[in-house]
Amino acid sequence: MEDYERQPSPGSVSAKNIPRPSTTLSLVGKTGLGKFKVSYLGDKESTPSITEVSRINLDPRVQFRTPLMTVVQSVLSARNGTLELDELLREVRKYWNRPLPTSPYTDEEFLYVVLKESPDIRVVD
Repeated sequence: MEDYERQPSPGSVSAKNIPRPSTTLSLVGKTGLGKFKVSYLGDKESTPSITEVSRINLDPRVQFRTPLMTVVQSVLSARNGTLELDELLREVRKYWNRPLPTSPYTDEEFLYVVLKESPDIRVVD
């Protein structure tokens, strides 16, 4: 067979050479992310209190919300610095008062991906 017969025609499209998305979870196939321990390593004294975060995020008159990482840090600070990921996720949903962004991940996976890149957060299994 000639080489030109194996090549796709100029109008055809193939996904063969498309790189994987950069959002691929590094723990593909691993279950039980919810049991991972999440610890806050930052300065708890400079973190807003969970009461303050709650007041801002639950007030319908306030036009803005605190950032997700601020909520995470406040929850962890209020809970002695360490929680399991699934419990942290429940608390974040409660105090952030908005849905997590839609993504190719579950909420648990999304929070893991965000937290694993934070210099003030340690996630261990």
